[in-house]
Amino acid sequence: MGDDAMAQPTARPQRGSTGALQRQLNTGSDRVLSRYSNAELGPSLLITRLASYSGIIPEALERANGDHPSWHATCPLCDLDKLGIDYRRGRYGSNCLLVACRECPGPVLTAICAKLGIDPWRVQEPDPAWDGLVGEPFAGARREPAPVPSSERVAAYRRALLCSPTATEYLRGRGLRARTCRTYGLGYDANMDAITIPVHDAAGVLVTVRRRLLKPKPGGAKYLSMRGHPAQLYPDVPASGPLLLGEGELDALIGRQHGLPTITGTCGWEWLSDGSWDWAIQGRIVAVVYDAGDDGYERAKRRAADLQQRGARQAWPVDLAAAGLRDKEDLTDWFVKYGRSAPELRRLINRAGRRS
Repeated sequence: MGDDAMAQPTARPQRGSTGALQRQLNTGSDRVLSRYSNAELGPSLLITRLASYSGIIPEALERANGDHPSWHATCPLCDLDKLGIDYRRGRYGSNCLLVACRECPGPVLTAICAKLGIDPWRVQEPDPAWDGLVGEPFAGARREPAPVPSSERVAAYRRALLCSPTATEYLRGRGLRARTCRTYGLGYDANMDAITIPVHDAAGVLVTVRRRLLKPKPGGAKYLSMRGHPAQLYPDVPASGPLLLGEGELDALIGRQHGLPTITGTCGWEWLSDGSWDWAIQGRIVAVVYDAGDDGYERAKRRAADLQQRGARQAWPVDLAAAGLRDKEDLTDWFVKYGRSAPELRRLINRAGRRS
């Protein structure tokens, strides 16, 4: 890309479009109007910074620069490859920059600008750091693991939870008491509108923070992980005794709240195939309690057989539907929706074990 493409645009935004931009930024809109043409634009601050975050090579930006260029990139907020950026040519030379993430709730442009250190007023200006290199990854391309939040940041999430009626009401609706939330360090990320779940390794070191979206999109992910950090067993592995394997961090916490030895993987119902978790079940009894319904029970049967092959002394599936739970209902529903107790669940587990 030549020097002309990097020249500052000759036509500055007119007064009317500036007012429109101010209104849109004030309301958190994902649409920004500009009087800059695509030819004048070149790779903008927003595009080059997102390319650096996503590991996109510069030549991909050049190929996309046309009458209706569009990009797909990693969203800095949810860290998933579900961010779309489109330029729509408008009348009288004005263009519209559209930014949308298929995972993050609500408008995201202003929050992305803050995350990337971009002035929202300058998102469509050419990037002065652009050097026109073709075929080389951007400096700082997103191949390294996302940095683990500091203890101060995790503490800030915990304080934010206390100030969010929506988040605290959600956790209360999941049956989790305030003491349980404090014990396991749950917090609230206002940018993502998500519950934060600190995850520690077997040595007790914080290795990642999971997020449970309060308003996940239909059919989209409910839990989000940080880039580049392997899944862990959560919340910890009791030193001895039987284990109750479920699916989902909040299900594991409500089990612990009721005195059960519940654990889960931070990858849902999966178990790491490389054997790195097998130490946790060696010579132990494991009851697998996945969501009710045929699909959940079939997964539980396969997981129980797999764990026994990996070294569990005994492992068996537990069918929640046999106790009257409906399809996709889980441990949280057992305690919250149906008001059942931990001793009742233990009896169900023991009956399933005797039949296995």
